[in-house]
This record gives sequence, C-alpha cells and structure tokens, in this order.
Amino acid sequence: MARYLPLLLLVAACTSDQPQAEPEAAEPSARVFFASPADGAELESPISVEMAAEGIDVVPAGTFTENSGHFHILVNEPFLAPGSVIPADSTHIHYGDGSSSTTLDLPPGEHVLRLQLADGAHIALEGMEDEITITVR
Repeated sequence: MARYLPLLLLVAACTSDQPQAEPEAAEPSARVFFASPADGAELESPISVEMAAEGIDVVPAGTFTENSGHFHILVNEPFLAPGSVIPADSTHIHYGDGSSSTTLDLPPGEHVLRLQLADGAHIALEGMEDEITITVR
C-alpha cells in the first residue's frame, strides 16, 4: 500500500474541491480591415486608403511564414474563395511589397472596395477580408 501512496495523493489533489484557476482568455481572432476611408464615405478622387491587420503579420509577397500575408484590394469585384489565387489586373490590386497604404484613382460613382489578405503566393486566406462601400463625387 505504501508504494501506491504517492499515486493516491496525486489523484486526491486533482479531484480537490478547491476552485481551479480560470484559463487565460484566448487571443482575439486575426482580422484585416480598412482603417480608412470609413464605410459609406463620400470622397473626391484620388482616394487615400489605409489597410490594417490585427493578429496576423503583413509581409511582402514571396514570404512564406506562418500567420502572415499581404494585402489586395478588389475594386467592384467579389471576394475570391479561400485557396484561390488572386489575379493581378486593374480591379485586383496587389500590395506585394507589404505596404498598407495607397491612393486609388476612381471615377465618380459608388464603389465597393474589398480587402483580401493572401499568402506569399497570392493565395487567398480563409476569413481575412473586409468590405466598404464609398461614393466618389
């Protein structure tokens, strides 16, 4: 019986009625968003745009590290499905240098700007997107 005493003490300690410490709060989920302009803004072209990220690193294209990517702005285009390669053209604008600010020269009218983060190979990441609608006067 004496050789089982340490095991019995361990079991007793684990099943104690003492309150257990609360687990630490999880880190907030990673997200990307337009810091400016605000959704619904009425502006004159060229438009100054600030992109931001929380909980994920913004790095240049070609960088393949966990929890990182770079920005793309889609002008009046739908989001691409996660796992899809984001094309590079006049409405799918790449910021492969890792930048987080730009100016857009847009014609008058309403425009939907979609921000999408992609990995080092321009492959769209799950849930890393934001959308605003602006009006250019």
